[in-house]
Amino acid sequence: MTNTLPSAKAAWTSVAVLFVYSVFAMVDRQIMTMLVDPIRRDLGISDVEASLLLGLSFALFYTTVGVAMGWVADHVSRRALIGVSVALWGLASAACGLASNFTELFIARMLVGVGEAALGPAAYSMIADSFPRHRLSLAMSVFIMGGLVGGAIALLAGGFVISWSTTHASITLPLLGNLHSWRLVFFVTGVPGPLLALLVLLLREPARVGKPITDDGTPAGLAPFLQANWRLLALLCVGFGAMSMIVNSTFAWTPTILGRSFGASPLDIGVVMSLLVLFAGLPGQLATGWWVDRRHECGDFSANLRLFPLTLPFAAACGILALLSERLPVFGMAMIPYYFFAMTFLGVAAAALQMITPSELRGRVSGLFIMIITLIGFGLGPTLVAAISTALDPAGLAIGKALAVVIGAAAGVATLSLTLALKRFREALHAEQPQ
Repeated sequence: MTNTLPSAKAAWTSVAVLFVYSVFAMVDRQIMTMLVDPIRRDLGISDVEASLLLGLSFALFYTTVGVAMGWVADHVSRRALIGVSVALWGLASAACGLASNFTELFIARMLVGVGEAALGPAAYSMIADSFPRHRLSLAMSVFIMGGLVGGAIALLAGGFVISWSTTHASITLPLLGNLHSWRLVFFVTGVPGPLLALLVLLLREPARVGKPITDDGTPAGLAPFLQANWRLLALLCVGFGAMSMIVNSTFAWTPTILGRSFGASPLDIGVVMSLLVLFAGLPGQLATGWWVDRRHECGDFSANLRLFPLTLPFAAACGILALLSERLPVFGMAMIPYYFFAMTFLGVAAAALQMITPSELRGRVSGLFIMIITLIGFGLGPTLVAAISTALDPAGLAIGKALAVVIGAAAGVATLSLTLALKRFREALHAEQPQ
């Protein structure tokens, strides 16, 4: 099996390129969070419509198309699939800048989701076929870390543009005429997509490691795998889906909370959130992947799941403290451990899924996993926060309390689900052929 793995240099080169794509994807995905208020004013949309733009518009097609892209990733060149997808979502993001109403912007955001749908399944599969099991969590965490970097860039860029727009309400561009400044952000972040797609030339397509085999010696398909492992997979999807709800709801609504509750300017919001990502989220992502790999080397093969029931309750308490505080320094200090422990789960979660999934099924299983946790986290999370906030205070001043409620409930669900999954996860690791 070790002979089929690419060299360490080739494997980490692939991770580096995929990291860049993860950055680009998250910039295009999260830039909307910093532009909610100017878009609301320009297009005349409500908080609920804004939440649909932040969540459901992207998640709907990102998830459903992602399942199909998982099948494609299992049958064609993953490198080529990623290249086409990068170019597509970049152009779709640029098209968001041309929207003149809620419906057009909703459709453009769905197309961004279509373009980004292939990256996760294809990248998960490529990385899993490039590293041994005891190195997989760190490699996957580095790839996922690109999303945090992209989120920080989106926050800084969005904050700068919004601040700049206070003195420059619009800008004139050739062929496009006079545009509101928020539209320029979508052009700047989306247009480079086709050029970045050329980086796929640096990727090496790894061999698919092993084939799923049934007891009678015939290749197994997706349905038998799901049937044999449905209880474990359900617990993983519920647990990590709840954690996804925490992450995506936080990213979606924290800029609004900082602006409405603390009177922070858009630029200050971008700086504060970027600092949290860079100095708490990134170290947390690396530390989590490193720790899990070290535990694997020591024979603790359940570390991917065992970590979160230990850390998530503390992280959730810190997040709730921050959101219920009326003092900005308390908010910032409490958010540091919250970001470190709660916002960095996906790399380890993705690695756990690959460890129990045969290579020939990884694209499809990853697509299903991404679909479920995205619908829960990205599709439901921000909208649930908005609905609770509206119920508590129709004036929109209870976003922080609503987010605290969602974080507390989701943390409880995640802790329980992942604890219940531990035994089945160990059994699945022993059943799956060594990686």
